[in-house]
Amino acid sequence: RQVKSNCKALEALSPSTYDRYLNQIFNQKPISSAISEVKAAPFLLIHNFLSIAEQANLWRTIDKQHIEFTDSGLTNKGISKNVRDSKVLYEKELKDISQFFLPKITTVIEQNCKYLAMEPFRVSKKEIQLTLHTHGHFFTVHKDAVKETINRTVTYVYYFHQQPKSYKGGDLILFDTDEKEDNCSKDYTHIITQNNMLILFPSFYYHQVTPVQQTSKDYKKGRFTINGWFHN
Repeated sequence: RQVKSNCKALEALSPSTYDRYLNQIFNQKPISSAISEVKAAPFLLIHNFLSIAEQANLWRTIDKQHIEFTDSGLTNKGISKNVRDSKVLYEKELKDISQFFLPKITTVIEQNCKYLAMEPFRVSKKEIQLTLHTHGHFFTVHKDAVKETINRTVTYVYYFHQQPKSYKGGDLILFDTDEKEDNCSKDYTHIITQNNMLILFPSFYYHQVTPVQQTSKDYKKGRFTINGWFHN
């Protein structure tokens, strides 16, 4: 947890209330504290999410479909490389992955809403992508639930890469967010991603992906994710 500036809304809270809220997040406890409008993003981390066989399935898809990678776009702006620069495979290329991956994610979300400060919800839509970040790729500050995708409720990101890891960066920054006012503070939680790690967080929280530094020109040594959204 890193703090870049003071937030007056948080200062107004009693230390014990906000400390308890942060303790619930970082100790992976159910979140029940009622706090101010500006909140640190609740998240759930699950390590070793996929089996060796399931990960092998991901790499087979990449080997088979890598020529289909296209530039990542924005929901409301299309391709804008000064905002988001990466490569992506969309759902139509991921049939072998989605048939086993989406049921696993569904179970995780159904069982863990309490760790994300939300009530269980009826899922109306599921989205899935496979994203590749290589040298210089990034995603600036944004949120996933925008006007065109307002029903996105939970964001999931599964991280994987070849071992040993041969890139730096590509970290996840979760910004403290005021959902009502639709803005974020400069306070944030910095998460260094790991191979075979899944993270879940509410889709209205602002976040970013830090730039990737990679010396190898082999795309298979880059930062891969299976990512998507569950809609309410």
